[in-house]
Order: sequence, then C-alpha cells, then structure tokens
Amino acid sequence: MLDALFQRPHHLRRFQANPLGPTLDQLASYLTRRGHATSVIHQFLRAAEHYGYWLGTRYPAVSQGHVTKASVRQFVHDHLGACACPPRFPRSLIPSRAAVNHLLRMLDQQDPARLLSPPARHDALLAEYDMFLYQTCGLSENTRIYRRRNAWQFLDRHFGDNVPAPDQLKVGDIQDYFRSQAGSLRPGSVAVLASSLRSFLRYLALAHSFDPSLAGAVPAAPQWPMDRLPKSLSDGDLQAVLAYFDIHTATGCRDLAMMRCMCDLGLRVSEVAAMTLDDINWRLGIATIRGGKGGRPRELPLPAPPGRAIAAYLQDGRPPSTARHLFLRHTLPAGAPVTHDLIRGAFRRAYAAATGRTESVGTHVLRHTAAARMRAAGQSLKGIADVLGHRSVDTTTIYVKLDVESQRAVALPWPGGGS
Repeated sequence: MLDALFQRPHHLRRFQANPLGPTLDQLASYLTRRGHATSVIHQFLRAAEHYGYWLGTRYPAVSQGHVTKASVRQFVHDHLGACACPPRFPRSLIPSRAAVNHLLRMLDQQDPARLLSPPARHDALLAEYDMFLYQTCGLSENTRIYRRRNAWQFLDRHFGDNVPAPDQLKVGDIQDYFRSQAGSLRPGSVAVLASSLRSFLRYLALAHSFDPSLAGAVPAAPQWPMDRLPKSLSDGDLQAVLAYFDIHTATGCRDLAMMRCMCDLGLRVSEVAAMTLDDINWRLGIATIRGGKGGRPRELPLPAPPGRAIAAYLQDGRPPSTARHLFLRHTLPAGAPVTHDLIRGAFRRAYAAATGRTESVGTHVLRHTAAARMRAAGQSLKGIADVLGHRSVDTTTIYVKLDVESQRAVALPWPGGGS
C-alpha cells in the first residue's frame, strides 16, 4: 500500500527500513479503508514513522508487542516535547497523537487478545451482578454501567483485593460509607448512590448469603419529584432551534430529523440512535421505537413533520452504507451509526446558537417539550405516558404542572385578592 501513496523510491526505502516497516504498510491500508484524504494519510504515516524510529532507539528488536498504550503515552507526552530525532520527523502533538492512536486501534482490531488484561479484583462478582441486572431486572446498559461502578467502589473501599465475606460487613459500615460518598453529591446523585448501593446489597443477600438487613441500612435519600417544573422550550425557542439546521447540507438534514424525533415523538437519545430503516412502516405511517428503558419496544404513529424530515434525509442526505441504522455519521468513520454524544452535541450547538444562552441544556428538554405540547393540546395523561414509554402514569403527572392554562382555569381566587 505504501508504494501507491509514495512515489519517490527514497521514501519507500525509509518506511521499509523503519523498525515498524511492515506495520506501517498495514496502517496505510487501514487509513485508506477508513476514507482519510491522501494528505492526511501522509501526515499520519510520517508521525507513525517517528514513533517507530523512537521505539528503535529503546529496543534492539521492535515488534508489534512494543506498541502499547504505555509506550504511546510516553512518546506523546514525554518524547515529543524534548525530541532530538532527525529533523525529517514531525513533532506536532495533535497529528502525532492521532496517528499513534490509529495504530493502536488497528492492532487491537487485528488481534483482540491485545485488549485482554489480567482479571481485576471483583471482576467475576461484578459480572454476575451485571447479568442479574440485565436478565432479572431488565435494566438498560447505561443504568447497569453506573450501578456496576458504584458497586466496584463499595467493594474496593471495604474489601480491597480480598474476597467479600458476609461476616465482615456491619450496618455501621454501610452508613459510614454512604455518608462519606454522599457529602459531595447533589440530591439527585445521592438518590442514585442510594438506589445503586441498595440494589447491590440485595443482590449479595440473594446470591451470596449476605445479611438481608444490610440493604435496609442504606439511608433513604429525600426526593421531592414534584417540587420543580421540568425544563421545556417555549414555542419560540423550539422554532429557533429547528430553524438553525441547514437543510441544504447532509448533516443539517440528519440533525433536523433527529431533533424532530425528540420534540415531536418525545424520543430519548438512546431511542433515536437505535432507530433502523426497518423500524419505519411508511405505508401505515408507524414507527417502531426500540432502545428505551427495560428493552420494551413500542409503536407510535409517525406525524408529518418528523416523517418529512426523515424522508428528506433518506433521499438527499444519508451516506451510502451497509448499516441498517437510520441515522449515520458523515465524518470519519463515515457510514457508522451516530452516537449518543453526537446527537447531544448537535442539539447543544443549535440551542446555544439559536437562543444565545450559555447554560447547559440536555436533549431531555426536547422530550419534556413534546410532553408539554401534548398536554396543552388536550391529550390525556395515559396517552402521553404511552407515547413516552412510561410504565406508570404517575411518572407522567409532572407534566400537568406545565399546563398553565388548564391550571389557571381551575385556580381559586386568592383570599382578599381582586381576582
């Protein structure tokens, strides 16, 4: 592959003589398959050549086994700033870091065993707990991630490298740990910590004969779910955000369609990212929604605004790809499904530019806006709950507080007031 990218013989001889010579040829093929421009590939290969030369000064015989995260970190953070290698080697941080990271990813894909590390403490127990959360509790991946993280921190604090023993935990230990962790958290995070710790202790009681009363020792985090209004966008702000997207560009078409799915259908970010071409029945005007909490799919009617936005994206914006996901990346890796962070970033940029506000607002505000608009249009709480995928109508009642006009109609006059 190198001979197709570099025409001058001395360049080819130099790459072939590099301690990572054969690997550099593989890297050239890898970068070409990803769709990088030729100029970018040249830049990355020269940076990888520098890395190979540096490895050659440290080891008498360099192999792919020397390409590790530790050596890459040392090359990028320690060597580049004080580099005394021949002048032909580039020393810029950003392209050098990108090049060696691509090299790492390529080797890891070729040999997945490189990613395997020695089992860490408590890995087996946490794997069992994760399977319990998935198969028995039906929790989503994101919920399982933070519950595993909280469980690991608890185990590390109390048992270190030792196997957890039922007789080593006391009620006071649970309460002391909770107080030490909760002191620096916000109320919502305290509630998450409490539910995570309580869940893990119940699992230990169920599967490993721990004292069942330990879960009851976790203090109840006070919550007042109805004490504040959920954030939603005004009609003006919503229209300004939607108008921000340039429908004459492929990414603008895609981002507008994603925002329409959230503000018109009330979808979560995970549900937008999980949509596939097979989830939309254009004849019946129905969208099947997957990727929500509990893994429960639901069918929703597809209104005209999001339907038109999706159709425009499919006709003029969606890049060629074998992927069945509806929304795809347009930058490298082009054709891959969009990520949660990409969707959030598209909304945050649009919100900041359209409203001029700098406060941090997440995509969930679009879901709240969809619920508030449905309620203002006279939809029942049960109907809103079905659209949003709420298992209980109680979860949906908070949106009643956003229906100011209905509340004004039933409000009693203030004693002694004029109205």
